[in-house]
Amino acid sequence: MYTCSYNNFMSGYYNFLDVSNIEDVNKIEELIPSEKQKEKWNKKMENMPEDESIKYYTKEYFNEVLSKLDPNEIFEKLKYSVIIGEENRHIIAEWLNLTLDIDVQEVAISSSVVYKLKRSNLYKECLNQMINKDKKIKKLAV
Repeated sequence: MYTCSYNNFMSGYYNFLDVSNIEDVNKIEELIPSEKQKEKWNKKMENMPEDESIKYYTKEYFNEVLSKLDPNEIFEKLKYSVIIGEENRHIIAEWLNLTLDIDVQEVAISSSVVYKLKRSNLYKECLNQMINKDKKIKKLAV
């Protein structure tokens, strides 16, 4: 399993799954935030520095989308694919890494050649805080 931006995915060799609602096919609906949510988030992030924007979007995406899903079920749907999307792909990759210990690399694909790219650590740092907070809340609720 890999993640890749739309601009870096130039191959017919790999199955791709869209998690940002940009392509008309191969969507994983439960991973796509509503247009209303995206519009609200984008408006709020307009004047934020990039690092604050990443943290804000990661927090919102986790709270509104990922926290309601089972990582094992999502992994089963994604496991033989390239996850294509906007910021969502990075957050999903780090969520799978933190919850299931699965390393999902960010790549660029040209024909059948895969080039590994670096992902910002901000996604992992922010998600780690969110997941730990979520675990504490669930323990208190029991």
